[in-house]
Amino acid sequence: MSKLIFIRHGQASFMQENYDLLSNKGEAQAKRLGEHLVAFGPHFDRIYAGPLVRQQQTAEIVHAVFTANGLDIPPIETVIEMEEHHGPAVVEQAMPFLLEQDPKLMELVNQTKDGNATGRTYFKIYEIVLRKWVTGELDEITQEVESWPAFNEKVAAGVQQIKSSIQVGETVGVFTSGGTISSIVGSNLGLQAEKILELNSIVNNSSMTDFLVSGDRFTLNGFNRLPHLTDKEMITLV
Repeated sequence: MSKLIFIRHGQASFMQENYDLLSNKGEAQAKRLGEHLVAFGPHFDRIYAGPLVRQQQTAEIVHAVFTANGLDIPPIETVIEMEEHHGPAVVEQAMPFLLEQDPKLMELVNQTKDGNATGRTYFKIYEIVLRKWVTGELDEITQEVESWPAFNEKVAAGVQQIKSSIQVGETVGVFTSGGTISSIVGSNLGLQAEKILELNSIVNNSSMTDFLVSGDRFTLNGFNRLPHLTDKEMITLV
């Protein structure tokens, strides 16, 4: 029996010019994760990370904590397929069309223009658009963006690539993103697209989702775990 642990990146730089960087809190989350793993395990036989900066940064911080404590830890290997979906690009392409069709969406967007928007407002806009995307409603107007089925197929291929590299008894860490983890869990449980999207909305930064691997068996063993974050203000979703 082997164990495959998918770890979401730490908090990114939401509402900043470059989202794809860990915030100060995101760096702290990753450091706490590393400290917890050093103290309580597991220790990894292999480490993989998606290609995004926030995914790589999280892996590097955990790696540095192990090294600082004099523990052996394997080098980080990049798996392109562990990238996040391109939700922001979907929103950008679909918004002009959707604003003509959805008064509720127009109201939310107007809030962002008059200075009354909160982070929650942006999340609502994002969720409305992505719900239409994952159900195929936006296929004709988002053809330049990787589709939801294509994203899931890519993720599945990445998981298979990682599984094929695992030796019996190994523990493998994979640093990735919430949408990717939701795709993996949803596929494993046979969930429909909208339910997978709901999972996406609750995957916490730096959380761990565990699978047991034995031959063809790939069994969910823990979802969205945060044993390293005991104070509420450190628990985030972006």
